[in-house]
Amino acid sequence: MFRDITDVDPGRGPRWIRLAVVGVAAAVVIGASLVATRPGTGAPVPLASPGPLPRSAGLLGATFADSHHGWLLTAKGIAGDSLWRSDDGGSTWALAMRLPAATSVGSMKLGPNGTGYVATLSLPQGAGRNGFWLTTDGGRTFAEGPLPSPTGYLLLGLSSAPDGSAHALYSDEDFPPTALVFERQPANGDWTLAATLGPAPRPAAAPPAEPIPLFGSRTGFAFLDEAHGVIATQTDIAGIGAYRTTDGGRSWAYVRIGPPPNGELLPPAAISLSVFDGILLLAVAFEAGTVDPAIFIYRSSDGGATWGLPVGVPAEDGLETPAFNSPGGWWVPYGTAVEVSADAGESWQWSRLNLPGATTVRSIYPVDQLRAWAFGGGAGSPAQFLFRTVNGGLTWTAVKPPG
Repeated sequence: MFRDITDVDPGRGPRWIRLAVVGVAAAVVIGASLVATRPGTGAPVPLASPGPLPRSAGLLGATFADSHHGWLLTAKGIAGDSLWRSDDGGSTWALAMRLPAATSVGSMKLGPNGTGYVATLSLPQGAGRNGFWLTTDGGRTFAEGPLPSPTGYLLLGLSSAPDGSAHALYSDEDFPPTALVFERQPANGDWTLAATLGPAPRPAAAPPAEPIPLFGSRTGFAFLDEAHGVIATQTDIAGIGAYRTTDGGRSWAYVRIGPPPNGELLPPAAISLSVFDGILLLAVAFEAGTVDPAIFIYRSSDGGATWGLPVGVPAEDGLETPAFNSPGGWWVPYGTAVEVSADAGESWQWSRLNLPGATTVRSIYPVDQLRAWAFGGGAGSPAQFLFRTVNGGLTWTAVKPPG
């Protein structure tokens, strides 16, 4: 679900902008062993009801632990600079953290018990010190912990599981690529290298034993628990492939998923992995190419060893994958509208947002099957408009963003 951040995919904008736009599909808890030291900023300040459609300088991401507690990332520029917290479902917001200068956010998660993290990445990406900011009180205070900064490697994904474990995925994006998987030790909070991935050395004339993974922006990364994890990515000759581990990332086995059922020949525009109580949802989005835009969702209940037949999802441009609040709760941006399914794609509800001009729904952050947030904006720049639904997407209300 998290992207690397250095080059440009056609029609989608720089990767480091896209990585700052992060979401949450499930409440995730990460153990925080450090003592929080950053001072809080006081009680939330009520926001005035919007008149004309209110704008933000930039909306880059959101994450919600439940219907009351959440974070919103805003920016005066495209890198992001302020993290806001809400304890009343977004009715009011208080400043949680000013991000360090010359950084962007690579990932953020908030758990239902108030523990969570914000991973900040130095700019330009791949250089400097990354930051791992931990909280145990919902974002009132933060303490900085380490995050790996391997030279020449870019952060592709950061995954934490309900048991408190955490893993990070990096790649050099060469061809053939090399990827590094790090694991975080709960005892002391340090990161250690668990594995190096890439095509095994072979004679120059010998073909690879399996398709070569193209670790990069089209990569999904998720761990179900300390031992079981999956990397889903485009391969060089066989479409989508998944690599699964059962030993905490020390060894990986390849599972071929293959090309999309609509026969699209071009690589996907986006790939994401979401986890819900041991169930993996792999979403793959294809923009218009040799065929029309399409989105497909694959499900696995055995840690990625096998995958069910893909379910087709309505798509207008195929640039982004859906967001999920449960294995059956799917939320899909569709131009100026949002499509919602509560039954894993068996039926759909469609509703239009009151967006101006050529702006569209850019991303969705569901809290549960009734509550969700949506960002709206134009292509090639951060989203500016914030909407909320409390009735499962039947209606959407414009909300004044903080900052």
